[in-house]
Amino acid sequence: MIELLSNCARGREIFTYHVKGREGEFLRKVSVTAPGSTLLEKEIAGWKWYESRLGTTGTGSSCHLKRHKECLTLDIGWIEGKKGEFYQGLAANREWVRQAVEHYCRVWPAEAGSGAPLHGDFSLDNLIRNSSGVHIIDWEHFSPDGGCVGFDAVYLLFETLWFGMGERINLEDNEKKIVIETLQTLDKNRRLAEPFRAAPLKNLRAFIRSHEIFWGEQLRVTPCKLPVLNFTETQTDDIDNAIQRMLRH
Repeated sequence: MIELLSNCARGREIFTYHVKGREGEFLRKVSVTAPGSTLLEKEIAGWKWYESRLGTTGTGSSCHLKRHKECLTLDIGWIEGKKGEFYQGLAANREWVRQAVEHYCRVWPAEAGSGAPLHGDFSLDNLIRNSSGVHIIDWEHFSPDGGCVGFDAVYLLFETLWFGMGERINLEDNEKKIVIETLQTLDKNRRLAEPFRAAPLKNLRAFIRSHEIFWGEQLRVTPCKLPVLNFTETQTDDIDNAIQRMLRH
């Protein structure tokens, strides 16, 4: 059985299939262009790094990159499980966010400064949870260094918040509590760079804009790819100010 899941989306020209047959069950990504091939090469590098941090390299779960005459294919072992419904917002996904951030703290090295590895799309839509825990998928924007420790986890927090806020400016009490708990967990585990302590949302957005190379053509073709950029300046300032007031008390 071969099921087409997506094709040529968001300016990347990658076909994604769910394959089930004699060779097992896996996800197959096929690139027919140079930009798409670059993303697949980043993805396999990300999977290898992730597996090395989990200690699963060589267990048969790794992905495989194959070069053909006219395309590049990447086969990734299928992970059964559930994804969070990010569009429901932060309060509804509190447990998802907690488990994702705890997993991030286990996987990412502490206090890596400006040389932290970067996933680049650490969203609830790219996390699968099953009986064995949390699994991160879709490593197409991976960079082994140049990131800022805590970036991906802080991004997950505020992306999930954005989907629940819409045009609302003020944080609800339960959202405030989740934001503070998440930042404190990252800080306690030494996975929170200094800029994200002072003004997390403002500096998150500033990092993206000053490091567009990590997202390349996709961010130029689809500016809404990273939803945190859709926060208004007023929302950003009000959210960061509310966070600082809570931390002082």
